[in-house]
Amino acid sequence: MIFKAMWTRLVPKVIAGSRSDGVRATCGSACGLLVHATFAAVGLSALVMSSARALTAVKLLGGIYLIWLGVTTWRSTRRSVGPTAARRWRLPWARLGGFGQGLWSNVLNPKAASVYLTLVPQFLTSSRPIAPQIAMLAAAQVAVVLVIRTATAS
Repeated sequence: MIFKAMWTRLVPKVIAGSRSDGVRATCGSACGLLVHATFAAVGLSALVMSSARALTAVKLLGGIYLIWLGVTTWRSTRRSVGPTAARRWRLPWARLGGFGQGLWSNVLNPKAASVYLTLVPQFLTSSRPIAPQIAMLAAAQVAVVLVIRTATAS
């Protein structure tokens, strides 16, 4: 699921921009995985997933982000003729380019947080500290994602 989500972020950036735009989006999305791993390590993901209000807030933020992306894309494709060209709308993190978009689309994805709550515990040992174990798993996941997605961006 994570790989599919990252692939759907990579392809539009490669098509709309270049391979380097896709690689930057992939790196941003990979950093988003590190954010979720950090949240899981400190227990914030468990808190969000157990609280209906907090989960609803994360879902709403993600939905607002997707709507904003859609409206921004739609408005930027409209062409004006003459000297009164319409000013393009920009996301607050648009100056970060593909990296920022990849990062925020992953951080605001509640499914990524649920992966760290449902899959990661299977690989943890309760006799050892949890945070270093989550860090090692997250580093392995990021390495795999970066290798696969940058190798397939063409």
